[in-house]
Amino acid sequence: MVTSLLLIAALIVMPRFTGIMESVKLKSDARQIAWVLKKARYNAIAGNEGRIIFFYEYDTLYKMDKGSIYRLSPGIRYERVTFNYIGDTCCRGCSFNSSGIPGGGGTVALKNKNGDKIYVIVSAVAGRIRISDIPPP
Repeated sequence: MVTSLLLIAALIVMPRFTGIMESVKLKSDARQIAWVLKKARYNAIAGNEGRIIFFYEYDTLYKMDKGSIYRLSPGIRYERVTFNYIGDTCCRGCSFNSSGIPGGGGTVALKNKNGDKIYVIVSAVAGRIRISDIPPP
């Protein structure tokens, strides 16, 4: 009897737990992307040399030029990336010049298995990097 009740309780709680974990992964990946963008901006200013973050839309990775490669968590994918195409249209990139000013604003929209979305937004003028649950206008 107790085992049956525990099993029923587990079946009720498990989907909620899975949904929470998917939400945690989504927010964690957004924070990681924001951190990498901020690091690239800082490195551009500190090194007096431009930096670019490349986003490979049809894969689950992004990388900093002269730096590390990062991968999105399992179950997280790009919904869209609105930065300019870099190179041979293989990827989009967010660039910062040696003053830390972005080459243009843009957004990285991430989506999880549950359809939840989160946005990492780089403002075109100041280069401010923020995370939002609401898509930019």
